[in-house]
Amino acid sequence: MKTCCRKPLALLLTLCFVGAVHGQTPASKFDLQRILSTLQTHLDQSRIAVKFPGAQVGFKWIDSEAKRYYSGSVASGLSDIEHKTTLKTSDRLLAGSVGKTFVAAVALMLVEQGKLKLDEKISTWLGNEIWFSRLPNGQAITLRMLLNHSSGIPNHVDLPEFEKATYKSASHDVDYSELIAYVLNKKPLFPAGQGYSYADTNYILAGMIIEKASGKTLYGLVDELILKPWKFERTIPSNALVLPEVSNGYLSNKPVIVNGKFTINPQWETVGKQATGKIQREYMEDCVTAFIVTNRKD
Repeated sequence: MKTCCRKPLALLLTLCFVGAVHGQTPASKFDLQRILSTLQTHLDQSRIAVKFPGAQVGFKWIDSEAKRYYSGSVASGLSDIEHKTTLKTSDRLLAGSVGKTFVAAVALMLVEQGKLKLDEKISTWLGNEIWFSRLPNGQAITLRMLLNHSSGIPNHVDLPEFEKATYKSASHDVDYSELIAYVLNKKPLFPAGQGYSYADTNYILAGMIIEKASGKTLYGLVDELILKPWKFERTIPSNALVLPEVSNGYLSNKPVIVNGKFTINPQWETVGKQATGKIQREYMEDCVTAFIVTNRKD
């Protein structure tokens, strides 16, 4: 999905998807071409109405009676406005918070392996960090609370000072401590475990715990446990200024990729391993804006 109009567009695409798929019953009579055609029409209409540059929609339908599944995807608009490049279903797009599902899945796999416990206090893993005593609700938070956004930690990306920082030099290496620092000494939104408030900060902390428990990088684990086994061959981390075959995005009507490079450092929303192989202590924030995804090529 393109950068501009992100939240309104997400709603429109969801409505198109649900309406198209549930119009076909029973599953054994699933008409894939009709679904694709209907979905394409809705997506094209939404793009014209909302005036966003381009978007992709993918779906999977499981037919339990016939013991088979159907999948498909459609694209509409442009991948680059300046060059009038048509967006294809195989083009890479920033995935946004879809990536949180990767991180949560890896965490649960480590729980299954006995390396993590959902209801263990995060102080077990992060208590020795010099900033931990200033983390809101720090002593009361469990891993489960991070994953389900019930920690009470404020969302650092909502803070004005964070927004200003994202416009700094794109070559600036973003360390996890910079991201955590925005919420230190802040008042908790509610007592740990007694409310809900979505916060990307939760997944920075979850990523750190995953790395400490496994002794591996978060990106490495996602690749090892999810991407390779399930053949997500075109899903990659967005942890560099130059990323292959990525469609452009637009912020305030300006492209975020100019001359092949991001003008805003993706590390503000992602984390990972440097190209040199030196592991930087940077962890997933928007959890995979952290990753770039396209439909799987079977």
